[in-house]
Amino acid sequence: MTRIIDEVYESIAQNIVNVISDDWSNATLKVEFYINAMELKATYLTLSGKTKDLDTIPQMFKDFKDLYFIMTKEGELHKWNRATFKLAPTGKFSIDFDWDQELADEIERLK
Repeated sequence: MTRIIDEVYESIAQNIVNVISDDWSNATLKVEFYINAMELKATYLTLSGKTKDLDTIPQMFKDFKDLYFIMTKEGELHKWNRATFKLAPTGKFSIDFDWDQELADEIERLK
């Protein structure tokens, strides 16, 4: 079954909510992605203002991989290798995509 982009965004948000056990004001996932390699750094801010690491789960990695392939299936128009997903407890989210050529060159060099 092919997922649509809204389903992926919803899954990312739901999985963030599922792993946070504190009251929180925002969560951020920072992703570095290149086909078969991914680094995911996840944090959230508690209501008391403390930044905590967020446990990641395999589904988060799958979601970002699906997101990459959905966005690049039309060619390189939407190519990215960095993304930042921000989520508020209300469900409001934003996502920014970026292409970092230095990261791409480093990954190519390490292959």
